[in-house]
Amino acid sequence: MRRGRGQHPAVSLFAFQDLMASVIGVVFFIVLLLSLQLVDESGRTRESKADQELSMQTLRTRQISLQEEKAKLETSIETLVQKMNTVAVSREEDVQDTITRLQAQTQYYDIKIQQTAAAVREMLAELERKEKEYAEKTALAAALDQENEGTQKRIANMIRRPTITYILDEAIPRKPWLVELTNKGIRAAFHEDLQTIYEFHGEDYKECERVFLQWAESRDPDTEYFVFLIKPSGLGAFEDSLYAKIQKLGFELGSDYMPEDKEVF
Repeated sequence: MRRGRGQHPAVSLFAFQDLMASVIGVVFFIVLLLSLQLVDESGRTRESKADQELSMQTLRTRQISLQEEKAKLETSIETLVQKMNTVAVSREEDVQDTITRLQAQTQYYDIKIQQTAAAVREMLAELERKEKEYAEKTALAAALDQENEGTQKRIANMIRRPTITYILDEAIPRKPWLVELTNKGIRAAFHEDLQTIYEFHGEDYKECERVFLQWAESRDPDTEYFVFLIKPSGLGAFEDSLYAKIQKLGFELGSDYMPEDKEVF
């Protein structure tokens, strides 16, 4: 329990009082013994003057000795009282120092507790953010897994059905260009001459697309059209943007999906 400044614990003098009572009791006891001894010796000295004088001298000596002992005891008592007072003051100062030290330690631990609480709040906020991020990534992964599963099913269905035979209708007056789309680039061949293959490569899909469109601009949309043969590795790489740009050039457009290991030309 903290104590306010200026409030000091009371110093008990109970031990000092016990000590004083004991010393005084010993003094009285000694005085009593000496008195009895003096009475006994004075009775004996009545038999002779010489003995009486000796006894008187002894008594005087004893008295002087007792007075000296009494003075010594008084001096000892004063010294003891001074020491007790010094100890009391010293103990009071020690208590005050201890209280001050404990107050400083309490303040230090309060600051540490506040810092720890702030760190814990930051960790909880970070954990909550990571849990939210993990939930979002888990949902995204589930969506991607579902999309991948759908893609695999679609590819499996494509593999089971005819590939390009139904697209190349002889009734269409235009001649088809077969265009293979993979992650390696774009390859094109005229349907009536599959031995002559045009390949379009670049550092990325956009570069491949740009080179292919430059070549497509040299073709005639009134007599030719394009059939895109899309393999799984090229799925989604060219479809959206390339479809729109080819149609913007005025070409008719068809498409089909091919197995990755299918070689058309």
